[in-house]
Amino acid sequence: MPIYFWITFYLLNFIFLIIRHIITPMSADLSPGLPGEIFKTVFEKSPGSLLIKGDAPRFTIVAASDSYLEVTSSSRETIIGKGFFEAFPEDKTLSDDTNARSVFTNVVATGQKIEVPTYRFDVYNKDTQSYNIRYWSCSNIPILSADDHVDYILNTVVDITDEVHAREMIVENEDR
Repeated sequence: MPIYFWITFYLLNFIFLIIRHIITPMSADLSPGLPGEIFKTVFEKSPGSLLIKGDAPRFTIVAASDSYLEVTSSSRETIIGKGFFEAFPEDKTLSDDTNARSVFTNVVATGQKIEVPTYRFDVYNKDTQSYNIRYWSCSNIPILSADDHVDYILNTVVDITDEVHAREMIVENEDR
């Protein structure tokens, strides 16, 4: 795996610990004054992160990092407070291993972290009014309440489109 994957992985685990420390004593509205501002600042600057409530089947989006908004061509105004599948329409052609609804539901049911190493989810480009093919790797980390109920899911994504294309080119060149 590329070094930036591991750097991102360890940074996200650090952010997860901060979020868990901040959210545990907080109410669900995430607005307790100064700690909420610290949470907001740290979270918004984190790489490719989205905080989702564990309120299956809606999975309400609570927070999004700047880099998540950039790679998904979204804005906070258009996704915060919406259900995940309102903001990002579900691709029913994906397998249960990569289908977001199945993954989120399994995180809530098991309380376990679920990694999705590679999946395709195309992103709408407002400038060209067309979809750009994108490949992603994501991690879905449960954030548990004091009674071990999944209150939130920290969904982190890494755009691996260039890596997927590079692997395809290598295979194509080997076949020649």
